[in-house]
Amino acid sequence: MKRRCGSCEFADLLNAGSVECRRMPPQAYFEPTGRVSNIRPRVGQEYWCGEFKPRERDLVDIGMAAQKLLDAAKN
Repeated sequence: MKRRCGSCEFADLLNAGSVECRRMPPQAYFEPTGRVSNIRPRVGQEYWCGEFKPRERDLVDIGMAAQKLLDAAKN
């Protein structure tokens, strides 16, 4: 499995091919109007910060594919 933000457990996939990273809590952003917002880093799907964690559903898919290969090899 290729380590990249687009397949990371911490990533929230957004439109336009970007990813909102949810590895850390959101940071406060003070808007010019005085309003406070929360923001998270947005990165490309091909990026990788070094904190990669595979998605559980991807691990299940890999496990199922491996089991099919093992079953086919037995026959």
